[in-house]
Amino acid sequence: MFALTLVGWLIFRETDLAFLWRALTLSPAAQSTLDWHAGGYLLALAGVYSLPLWIDSLWGTSRVFRPVAVKVALAGLAFAAILIFRSRQSLDFIYFQF
Repeated sequence: MFALTLVGWLIFRETDLAFLWRALTLSPAAQSTLDWHAGGYLLALAGVYSLPLWIDSLWGTSRVFRPVAVKVALAGLAFAAILIFRSRQSLDFIYFQF
């Protein structure tokens, strides 16, 4: 289902069938070094952003009693991190192109 969703988004994004076919036939192994570095950067960024979820998951299974104040403080910290590290660039929704 995820793959079909991605292909569907690609159909809405590309304006020419030649560009659509080119995008669908690209091979990840044939990419440039710069593209591999960009992919590695995005993977590392996703790992850093998911770190609080991993910590909470590991901490939640350890039978340690967490008071409500600690939960509220952690939620506030997570919200502050989202506000600080969010993207400053405005991205239009894909359907606004039509």
